[in-house]
Amino acid sequence: MHPIEIELCLAGHSSVHECAVLAATAASGLTTIRAFVVAKPGTATDATAARALQDWVKIRLLPYKYPREVVWSADLPKTGTGKIDRQALRARGA
Repeated sequence: MHPIEIELCLAGHSSVHECAVLAATAASGLTTIRAFVVAKPGTATDATAARALQDWVKIRLLPYKYPREVVWSADLPKTGTGKIDRQALRARGA
């Protein structure tokens, strides 16, 4: 899995302001894909909106690459250089 490919796909959706994709361990113990998404103002952040993002990825990439979890966030943590802090995201999603 290449997170950047999924991130670029998600970023193309009209409701996504910013996103990051990480591998995560599901309750079953399997590794899965988790997307952290900041929605554009005024867009829904519910289960229906999450499903729409998953479907968006499924039809644009290979279906197995869709994020199994969509975590809505007000913002994404940044490093001192302005890049997304993936370590902080891992801690947030744990």
